[in-house]
Amino acid sequence: MLLHAADAARGRTLDLTQTHGWIARRAGVAATAVDVLLTSALSHEAARRTDADADTDLVTLQLGSLRTVTLGAYDTVWAAPPADRGNAVVAAHLHAAAAALRPSGQAWVLLEDARGAKRYERWVREQFRHVEGAGKRGGFRLLRAEGPRPVGPLDGPQAFDTKWGGMQAYPGAWSAGKLDPGAAFLLEVLNEAEALRRGQRVWDLGCGFGPLARFAVQAGCDVTASDDEVDAVDSCRLNAPGARVLHGANDACLDGQESFDVVLINPPHHVGAGVRRDVGRELVRVGWHRVQPGGALWVVTNTAVPYAQDVPIQASGSVRSGDGRFTVFHWQKPESHR
Repeated sequence: MLLHAADAARGRTLDLTQTHGWIARRAGVAATAVDVLLTSALSHEAARRTDADADTDLVTLQLGSLRTVTLGAYDTVWAAPPADRGNAVVAAHLHAAAAALRPSGQAWVLLEDARGAKRYERWVREQFRHVEGAGKRGGFRLLRAEGPRPVGPLDGPQAFDTKWGGMQAYPGAWSAGKLDPGAAFLLEVLNEAEALRRGQRVWDLGCGFGPLARFAVQAGCDVTASDDEVDAVDSCRLNAPGARVLHGANDACLDGQESFDVVLINPPHHVGAGVRRDVGRELVRVGWHRVQPGGALWVVTNTAVPYAQDVPIQASGSVRSGDGRFTVFHWQKPESHR
């Protein structure tokens, strides 16, 4: 269905779909110039590699925040809000799509039925004066929206309170505006177990807006935090001063042989319909690889998702939340492990 949107592109076009630029290249073949804004380091790298082999120079790739969209600059915008990353991220994508359009422009928005399509269609109608269905297939629905309502740029970081103190997050960051329950439970377990000690080297892998990184900094640890998403990294820098905060997928942003006493992981896709275990599995694999002998890996999971199978030794311990929704696993790497 998105290919249909690519074929219908007109004028200056912005691709917000986070699909590694492959839709943009389809339109580029049809002599439509497309700007591709990618918020993910992994998607940008994939798009950059593929673009090197493309036979069109009409596609421009940019790695950055949704906050950087040029207001009212585009005739066509494509969006596929990543609903598996939460309501705040979806809202940011829809806002950016409306903000980028000229008054006469049109947006094509792809929504997934199993991930809140009915609710998000209402949100689309709040951003545009005219919205109609353009197709349904395979659990997805494509909307064509025109008449963007006047909106300004995305807001700056939102301040909010948590049990662990006040925090800030940009709109495009995972769980912006609240502490997600998985992270909250992992913080409780780490605190009760006194799992972090002053001077330890800690890596918060997939740091989001940085609640775990900040907890580790406050414990006196030498903290590295990293995330694939631009807005998450920008938010973490606000919340965890003193941490080394890096933008990159998995461990691509680390030094080749760098290792840590403790690795903390709160996989970003562990709740909701159609859990994508492959994302969490790769984080766990990479995290375990970077734990030095004698070090520890802590992972919070949706209880129904068997990430424990992705570590080559038996967990040293696990704790289930009172409501049964989440489990925190703890692995200790043997001193002899190489």
